[in-house]
Amino acid sequence: MLKCSKSKNILIILGHPALKRQSLCESLANAYMDGAIESDHDVRLYKIADKIFDPILHEGYAEEQMAEPDIIKARADISWADHIVFVYPLWAFMIPALLKGFLERTFVKGFAFEVSGDSRLLAGKSVRLIQTSGMPTVIYRFWYRAHGAKALCDILGFCGFKPVRASYFGMVETTNDKKRNQWLNEIKKLGAKGI
Repeated sequence: MLKCSKSKNILIILGHPALKRQSLCESLANAYMDGAIESDHDVRLYKIADKIFDPILHEGYAEEQMAEPDIIKARADISWADHIVFVYPLWAFMIPALLKGFLERTFVKGFAFEVSGDSRLLAGKSVRLIQTSGMPTVIYRFWYRAHGAKALCDILGFCGFKPVRASYFGMVETTNDKKRNQWLNEIKKLGAKGI
Protein backbone atom coordinates (compact mmCIF):
# COMPACT_ATOMS: atom_id res chain seq x y z
CA MET A 1 0.00 0.00 0.00
CA LEU A 2 1.26 3.48 -0.88
CA LYS A 3 2.14 5.62 2.13
CA CYS A 4 1.43 9.34 2.16
CA SER A 5 4.35 11.48 3.32
CA LYS A 6 2.10 13.68 5.49
CA SER A 7 -0.91 12.38 7.34
CA LYS A 8 -4.18 14.26 6.96
CA ASN A 9 -7.41 14.64 8.87
CA ILE A 10 -9.95 13.10 6.53
CA LEU A 11 -13.72 13.33 6.86
CA ILE A 12 -15.79 10.91 4.78
CA ILE A 13 -19.40 12.02 4.32
CA LEU A 14 -21.57 9.14 3.18
CA GLY A 15 -24.50 10.76 1.39
CA HIS A 16 -26.44 7.63 0.46
CA PRO A 17 -29.72 7.60 2.44
CA ALA A 18 -29.99 3.77 2.71
CA LEU A 19 -30.88 2.60 6.21
CA LYS A 20 -31.58 -1.14 5.76
CA ARG A 21 -28.75 -2.23 3.49
CA GLN A 22 -25.12 -1.58 2.69
CA SER A 23 -25.08 0.34 -0.56
CA LEU A 24 -22.24 0.35 -3.07
CA CYS A 25 -21.58 3.91 -1.87
CA GLU A 26 -21.04 2.62 1.65
CA SER A 27 -18.65 -0.05 0.36
CA LEU A 28 -16.71 2.66 -1.52
CA ALA A 29 -16.63 4.85 1.61
CA ASN A 30 -15.30 1.92 3.64
CA ALA A 31 -12.65 1.16 1.00
CA TYR A 32 -11.45 4.77 1.06
CA MET A 33 -11.41 4.69 4.86
CA ASP A 34 -9.43 1.42 4.94
CA GLY A 35 -6.78 2.81 2.60
CA ALA A 36 -6.53 6.06 4.54
CA ILE A 37 -6.22 4.33 7.93
CA GLU A 38 -3.57 1.94 6.60
CA SER A 39 -1.55 5.00 5.54
CA ASP A 40 -1.83 6.60 9.00
CA HIS A 41 -4.36 9.29 8.14
CA ASP A 42 -6.84 10.26 10.86
CA VAL A 43 -10.30 9.42 9.54
CA ARG A 44 -13.87 10.13 10.60
CA LEU A 45 -16.97 8.75 8.89
CA TYR A 46 -20.19 10.78 8.94
CA LYS A 47 -23.12 8.71 7.67
CA ILE A 48 -25.92 11.16 6.93
CA ALA A 49 -28.65 8.50 6.97
CA ASP A 50 -27.95 7.80 10.66
CA LYS A 51 -28.16 11.46 11.73
CA ILE A 52 -31.16 13.35 13.10
CA PHE A 53 -31.74 16.79 11.62
CA ASP A 54 -34.37 18.66 9.62
CA PRO A 55 -33.03 18.73 6.04
CA ILE A 56 -35.29 21.62 5.05
CA LEU A 57 -34.07 25.18 5.31
CA HIS A 58 -37.57 26.44 6.11
CA GLU A 59 -37.04 30.21 5.86
CA GLY A 60 -34.22 30.08 3.34
CA TYR A 61 -31.56 32.60 4.27
CA ALA A 62 -34.06 35.09 5.72
CA GLU A 63 -33.37 33.89 9.25
CA GLU A 64 -31.02 31.55 11.06
CA GLN A 65 -32.36 28.05 11.74
CA MET A 66 -31.30 26.37 14.99
CA ALA A 67 -28.70 23.69 14.30
CA GLU A 68 -29.35 20.24 15.75
CA PRO A 69 -26.52 18.39 17.56
CA ASP A 70 -25.76 16.26 14.48
CA ILE A 71 -25.36 19.40 12.34
CA ILE A 72 -23.15 21.01 15.00
CA LYS A 73 -21.03 17.82 15.01
CA ALA A 74 -20.82 17.87 11.21
CA ARG A 75 -19.56 21.46 11.24
CA ALA A 76 -16.97 20.56 13.87
CA ASP A 77 -15.80 17.60 11.78
CA ILE A 78 -15.61 19.78 8.65
CA SER A 79 -13.54 22.35 10.55
CA TRP A 80 -11.22 19.56 11.79
CA ALA A 81 -10.71 18.02 8.34
CA ASP A 82 -7.95 18.80 5.86
CA HIS A 83 -9.67 16.70 3.21
CA ILE A 84 -13.34 15.79 2.77
CA VAL A 85 -14.72 12.90 0.74
CA PHE A 86 -18.36 12.91 -0.37
CA VAL A 87 -19.70 9.50 -1.42
CA TYR A 88 -23.18 9.50 -2.96
CA PRO A 89 -25.35 8.18 -5.80
CA LEU A 90 -26.62 10.26 -8.70
CA TRP A 91 -30.42 10.19 -8.56
CA ALA A 92 -32.59 12.06 -11.08
CA PHE A 93 -29.40 13.73 -12.34
CA MET A 94 -28.76 15.27 -8.90
CA ILE A 95 -27.41 14.39 -5.49
CA PRO A 96 -29.96 12.71 -3.16
CA ALA A 97 -32.38 15.05 -1.39
CA LEU A 98 -31.02 14.12 2.04
CA LEU A 99 -27.49 15.12 1.02
CA LYS A 100 -28.78 18.37 -0.49
CA GLY A 101 -30.61 19.12 2.77
CA PHE A 102 -27.46 18.33 4.74
CA LEU A 103 -25.50 20.81 2.63
CA GLU A 104 -28.16 23.51 3.08
CA ARG A 105 -28.11 23.06 6.85
CA THR A 106 -24.35 22.65 7.24
CA PHE A 107 -22.70 24.97 4.70
CA VAL A 108 -24.32 28.15 5.96
CA LYS A 109 -23.33 31.81 6.03
CA GLY A 110 -20.88 32.51 8.82
CA PHE A 111 -19.55 28.95 8.81
CA ALA A 112 -18.82 28.14 5.17
CA PHE A 113 -19.07 31.50 3.42
CA GLU A 114 -19.74 35.20 3.77
CA VAL A 115 -21.55 37.40 1.28
CA SER A 116 -18.95 40.18 1.37
CA GLY A 117 -15.18 40.28 1.44
CA ASP A 118 -13.43 36.93 1.14
CA SER A 119 -16.44 34.62 1.06
CA ARG A 120 -14.43 31.38 1.21
CA LEU A 121 -14.37 30.48 4.89
CA LEU A 122 -13.34 26.85 4.29
CA ALA A 123 -10.30 27.61 2.14
CA GLY A 124 -7.29 25.33 2.56
CA LYS A 125 -9.29 22.10 2.41
CA SER A 126 -9.51 19.68 -0.50
CA VAL A 127 -12.39 17.46 -1.64
CA ARG A 128 -12.91 14.16 -3.42
CA LEU A 129 -16.35 13.35 -4.85
CA ILE A 130 -17.14 9.66 -5.33
CA GLN A 131 -20.33 9.34 -7.32
CA THR A 132 -22.19 6.24 -8.53
CA SER A 133 -24.88 6.20 -11.20
CA GLY A 134 -26.91 3.96 -13.43
CA MET A 135 -25.76 5.53 -16.70
CA PRO A 136 -22.46 5.02 -18.47
CA THR A 137 -19.80 7.36 -17.08
CA VAL A 138 -18.72 8.56 -20.52
CA ILE A 139 -22.28 9.69 -21.32
CA TYR A 140 -22.63 11.43 -17.96
CA ARG A 141 -19.30 13.25 -18.30
CA PHE A 142 -19.40 14.24 -21.97
CA TRP A 143 -23.06 14.35 -23.00
CA TYR A 144 -24.49 15.69 -19.73
CA ARG A 145 -21.21 17.43 -18.76
CA ALA A 146 -21.37 15.92 -15.25
CA HIS A 147 -23.85 18.63 -14.34
CA GLY A 148 -25.04 17.02 -11.07
CA ALA A 149 -21.50 16.89 -9.74
CA LYS A 150 -20.76 20.33 -11.21
CA ALA A 151 -23.42 21.90 -8.99
CA LEU A 152 -21.83 20.29 -5.92
CA CYS A 153 -18.35 21.39 -7.09
CA ASP A 154 -19.64 24.95 -7.46
CA ILE A 155 -21.04 24.97 -3.90
CA LEU A 156 -17.77 23.62 -2.51
CA GLY A 157 -15.64 25.99 -4.57
CA PHE A 158 -17.69 28.96 -3.36
CA CYS A 159 -16.84 27.92 0.21
CA GLY A 160 -13.12 27.73 -0.63
CA PHE A 161 -12.46 24.03 -1.18
CA LYS A 162 -9.63 23.46 -3.63
CA PRO A 163 -8.90 21.25 -5.40
CA VAL A 164 -12.18 19.41 -5.90
CA ARG A 165 -11.55 16.07 -7.60
CA ALA A 166 -14.15 13.53 -8.74
CA SER A 167 -14.38 9.79 -9.34
CA TYR A 168 -17.41 8.54 -11.27
CA PHE A 169 -18.68 4.97 -11.41
CA GLY A 170 -21.49 4.21 -13.86
CA MET A 171 -23.75 1.30 -14.83
CA VAL A 172 -23.74 0.15 -11.21
CA GLU A 173 -26.87 -2.01 -11.51
CA THR A 174 -25.37 -4.17 -14.25
CA THR A 175 -21.71 -4.25 -13.19
CA ASN A 176 -20.22 -7.58 -12.13
CA ASP A 177 -18.34 -8.31 -8.92
CA LYS A 178 -14.96 -8.25 -10.65
CA LYS A 179 -15.52 -4.68 -11.84
CA ARG A 180 -16.85 -3.58 -8.44
CA ASN A 181 -13.74 -5.01 -6.77
CA GLN A 182 -11.60 -3.01 -9.20
CA TRP A 183 -13.50 0.14 -8.16
CA LEU A 184 -13.02 -0.65 -4.48
CA ASN A 185 -9.27 -1.17 -4.98
CA GLU A 186 -9.03 2.09 -6.94
CA ILE A 187 -10.78 4.01 -4.16
CA LYS A 188 -8.67 2.32 -1.47
CA LYS A 189 -5.53 3.59 -3.25
CA LEU A 190 -6.96 7.12 -3.30
CA GLY A 191 -7.63 6.80 0.44
CA ALA A 192 -4.03 5.74 1.01
CA LYS A 193 -2.83 8.89 -0.78
CA GLY A 194 -5.36 11.08 1.00
CA ILE A 195 -6.64 12.57 -2.26
